[in-house]
Amino acid sequence: MNTSELSVAAPTPSSYRLLPTEIRADLCQGRVFRGDDKRWKPHVNREFQCTRKAQDGKDLCKVCTARQARYAENETPKAGWLGRITDEPFGWTHMLGTAWAEERKPVWLGSSVSGPAGSDSGSVAGSDYEWDAPAPVAPAVPVAPVAAPVAPSVPVTEVTDARIAALEAENAALKETVAALRAALRAIA
Repeated sequence: MNTSELSVAAPTPSSYRLLPTEIRADLCQGRVFRGDDKRWKPHVNREFQCTRKAQDGKDLCKVCTARQARYAENETPKAGWLGRITDEPFGWTHMLGTAWAEERKPVWLGSSVSGPAGSDSGSVAGSDYEWDAPAPVAPAVPVAPVAAPVAPSVPVTEVTDARIAALEAENAALKETVAALRAALRAIA
């Protein structure tokens, strides 16, 4: 089969964000990035939760508190502060759905671009915090279209039940797509 006939859909902005249920209250609430997703040009980041313990009586660890203080002084990305995981990302962050992405318009290069292996989830449950391996290339399978999610205009802490239901529906549709792609792979193998 000709690989030019094969396709894999690009991840959506919500694919790079943690769900409120994935945020651990016992850890620092700082946002961190771990590597670039090189399947995009320019590369984009996926958010992760800082894995350090929060300071007593605070929701941030010592490192994130220091980064936040440096950022407050001059609001430069070089301060290392990426915001709280419960808030919307800063417009300058290299994430889909931000002002940076609107301006730079990252282009999906596809799964043929090699990248580190690891989890597709932004959760802190994994131990290596790396990107998912390139998805196996499979024949395009007709799948019901999924509406692109709209970034909420409220902080993540105020996510509505409707937003959660929409994300769960999108997740279910993506799982069906993965299952169909795996079945197609098994059929050609």
